[in-house]
Amino acid sequence: MLNRFTQRLFAQCLCFLLPSIPLHAGVIETRDLTVLSLNVAGLPWPVMTERRLALEQIGAQIALLSKAGPAIDIVLVQEGFNDGVLNLKESLGFAEHVAGPARALRHNLGKTETSDVSRKWWKGEGVGTWLGSGLHIFSAHPIIGIKRHAFGSAACAGYDCLANKGALMARVLIPTLPTPIDVITTHLNSTRSAQVPEIETHKAHQRQTAQLAGFWRNSTVAEFPTILAGDLNVRNSHERFIPLAKQFKEATFVKNECALNPVTVDCHLQLHTHTPWLSSQDIHAYKSGTKVRISVLEARSVLNEPINGKKLSDHDGYLVRYQLIWVSEPAIETLALKFNRNGEFIPASARP
Repeated sequence: MLNRFTQRLFAQCLCFLLPSIPLHAGVIETRDLTVLSLNVAGLPWPVMTERRLALEQIGAQIALLSKAGPAIDIVLVQEGFNDGVLNLKESLGFAEHVAGPARALRHNLGKTETSDVSRKWWKGEGVGTWLGSGLHIFSAHPIIGIKRHAFGSAACAGYDCLANKGALMARVLIPTLPTPIDVITTHLNSTRSAQVPEIETHKAHQRQTAQLAGFWRNSTVAEFPTILAGDLNVRNSHERFIPLAKQFKEATFVKNECALNPVTVDCHLQLHTHTPWLSSQDIHAYKSGTKVRISVLEARSVLNEPINGKKLSDHDGYLVRYQLIWVSEPAIETLALKFNRNGEFIPASARP
């Protein structure tokens, strides 16, 4: 039998080494998040006409798509210059909407590389911005943070310079998720529509890509998962996609996942056999956070069927259903080790 001194010493050591005993570990939890990106071709008159009706039809079609399932959580819009795009919020029944850089917002990531060609005012260069960015984010969940960035006049080419192109980020609070999620949309310089030599549009695109990568890194938080989706104008262009991939080494491109994991990803996209990432102008990419991991469950083209013989936009909708995976905080129950002054263990039933 231990003497009383030894009992007290043993009790003190045991309390130091085992202050509590966790009885329940954390649980792996998941939830889906469906994100739709769409260039709605909402250019104003006189560039395009009758877009208000088309935008109403787009809103109605997205609502039907969401009702059929899976329910859409977030809609990212490009070329939403027409005021009719604001009706999407009501059509979708979403609580939240934020718009991208307005016409007057200036470049705000420090000095950018200047254009090495003279500005062609007759092609829309050097005459100021006449439109905002055309970017919008609609969310079924609360938006708790917003950041905007304008690429600036030195990072555009041709008629694209008339719009204040840039990037928009929304920090969204998703129910049950342990952290918010950062969602970014953008619209990079076009090629043919810019109406200037292709090499000039590629250089502008690369400047914008570098700024977008800087915006991604400066605006997001490593702890939070991040999704980037929009019209990045990369179809059939190695000159554009390769610099983009280099700038976003930490990101995973959804079309690559479709090609590499056809068994685990339910993919309904028309992909080039050897270069799936060049199949369309539009991009979905993502990065996991330190607490929440992202994977792709489904990717498909939507809103691509004509209505009354005419497509609603010159772009298909690009819908991705992500799976968010995290470990819930463990439910800790503490088994307190209590001893009296003599070092004798006190049963829980006898404690005050």
